[in-house]
Amino acid sequence: MFGLTAGTSNLYVKTCRPPPVSCQYSTWGAWGSCTATCTKTRSRTVVSQATVGGAPCLTTEMAGTLACTESDARSNKKYWIKT
Repeated sequence: MFGLTAGTSNLYVKTCRPPPVSCQYSTWGAWGSCTATCTKTRSRTVVSQATVGGAPCLTTEMAGTLACTESDARSNKKYWIKT
């Protein structure tokens, strides 16, 4: 029946693998002070690398940059221009 001969067993071996896990990052750090270029930055670190099949860690996801607002610029007197 169904291509099997008497006395043989029909065994299937399944290889079990854990599901892929994507890169895990820490939470973002606090925003830094405004710089002379009117930007501020924050960063985070890699908590765990991706496993096979998971999304890899990207250096572009390790730092963030944001333009300073007018109130940020006013609070950072270091970069005020004397007129």
